[in-house]
Parts: sequence; structure tokens; C-alpha cells
Amino acid sequence: MHPLFKRFLALLGVALLVATASWFLMKQKTRIKIANPQNQVEHQLSNLTMEKFDAKGQLEYTITTPKTFHQNNIQRIEIPHIVVTKENQPQITIDANTGFVKKDGQEIQLKDDVTVVHEAFKAYAKGVLKTSFIRYFPKQNEASTNALVEWDQNQNHLETVGLKANIETREVELQHDVKGNYYSKEQGNITFSSGYAYFNEIEGRGLFKEAVRIDGDKLHLRAHKAKIFTDEKHKLVKAEAHGHKDALAHAWIKAMPDKPFVHAFADRLIYHPESNKLELVGKARIKLGKNQMTASHMWYDLKTETLSTTAKSEKRTHIQIDPGMQGKSLHEHLSAMHDE
Repeated sequence: MHPLFKRFLALLGVALLVATASWFLMKQKTRIKIANPQNQVEHQLSNLTMEKFDAKGQLEYTITTPKTFHQNNIQRIEIPHIVVTKENQPQITIDANTGFVKKDGQEIQLKDDVTVVHEAFKAYAKGVLKTSFIRYFPKQNEASTNALVEWDQNQNHLETVGLKANIETREVELQHDVKGNYYSKEQGNITFSSGYAYFNEIEGRGLFKEAVRIDGDKLHLRAHKAKIFTDEKHKLVKAEAHGHKDALAHAWIKAMPDKPFVHAFADRLIYHPESNKLELVGKARIKLGKNQMTASHMWYDLKTETLSTTAKSEKRTHIQIDPGMQGKSLHEHLSAMHDE
């Protein structure tokens, strides 16, 4: 999983688990029974502060609220403010206008101006998650919302309309209008968007689909679907882009700063980071200006700028060269074209 999405999921998990723990602690402290008619407040506490300590006596988190009351099996918490201060972990604060605990703790809601702040810690910069509403189910350890969710960290930004996450299995679905930007020293600023995204941190895989767009200083991509695969250290091991029906996957890449973009088209584009090669499978085409090469299967080496194709007896490789270009210029742009 990309580090941006990993930190997003981790922060969401901490926020929801602490919200659950806070309610159970509050329930133990406010066990008051008053015989009131239905629809009236059963009990109310004002200016409440609670502190939770671990087995070593270290403060884990503090919860404050100006008012909390119980009515019709619903615990309502006004302006909850939670500060998480676990040892050797970044401080996290959770705020909302209102919190609700329903069905005897089976469902927890945070509503209106929900903000989770992850303070800077070691290699990680400060991060902020914002949404207007989120629902959490402690037994299933799942969270969901249909609202806009935004996550910001340094120059990085991620947003989606609708989210579903399982904290236990480390899975997250970004359901609609996914977009954002990410900055790295190697690639510069990269913007991305898609209709839907899914990430599984444990299995190390991610999926973007529906009008996938990626734009950066050195890379642009248009595809119907894109997949990423990472190892146990969250390092990218493979990335794929898939076309759809009559629309091929299309990437244009600037391998060297002083060279023009090379355009790659195929049913499937596969990037192999270890070898720094791009594999083109199905209706493959490489284009540079008016020069192009087509085949069923090609490899493009981004480091050496060499191009190769696997020739088969039933397939043909076609090379088109601009008559106005000399061989030397073609060699500079596409260092080699040969059948293997």
C-alpha cells in the first residue's frame, strides 16, 4: 500500500477504536438509573473529563465533553474532544460537534465537523482527516460514511465521497470521486483521480478503476483500471494499467529530462520497478513524434531507452519512421528496436 493510504487507514483506525473505548469507559462511570417517562433524559453529566491509563500508569487518552446524556438507549455526547497520548506514538486529537452511541454500543456515530489530527512524529509529518459524518461498528471493527472525506499531510492530499474501512483486515474502499495529489523527490508532484479505489495493506495490493488519471512531471496515465502490488515493506513491486473495450491504456513518459515524452498504448501496461521496464501486452504501440512501432507484445527499458518486441510467426511487427528524420535522430530517441 502507498504510504499516503497506509497513514490514512492507520489514523482512521486509532480514532474509531478510541471513540469506542471512550464510550465503554463513560458507561461504567455514569451508571445512573432514574425512572422517567419514555423520550425523556434518563441521566445527564456536565463538564465531564475522563482519563484512561495503561497498566504501567501511563496516560493513554483524555476525553472531555461539556455535556453527555442518555435517552432511549442512545448516549449523546456534545462536542467530544479526545486526546490520545500513547507512549512512543504520535499524539492524536479527535473532535466533533456531536457523538452518538446506539444499540447498547453496537453502533457509534461522530457527526458534524469531525476532525482527526495526527501530530508530527519521527519520519511522519502532521496529518489531518476531516469529514462531516462517520459510522463505526465495534463488533465488526468496520467504519463507513457516505460523506466527503479529506486527508491532508504536508503537500499530500486525498479525498473521496463515501468510504468503507475494516480496521482489523486493513482494508479500505474509497467509493466515489477519488482524487488527490502526492509529492515525492523522485517524481515531483503527482495528481490522481478515479471513480473508485480499494486497498488491502496486509495483502499489499490496491485497485483504481473508472476513468483513472495520473499526471506528473515525468508520467501521465489514462486507463480504465490500474492495479498496484507492494511487498511487506510497502515497496512497489509491480503496477498495471488496463484499457477497456475500444480504449487502450495510454501512458506518456519522460525517461530523461532533455528528451521528449514517449507514448505507450496497449490493452495492458505493466511497470516493473526492479528492472525499470515497461511491458506492453495486446495491441502494443510505442510512439515518438511521427515515429511509431506496433506489435502484440513489447518491452521498453526506461533507463537505457531501448525497445524490444517478441516476434511470433502469426504476428507482425510494424515500424513507421518519419521520412524527414535521419537514422541518428531515431537512434537518439529509440536507442534500439529489435526482435527477440
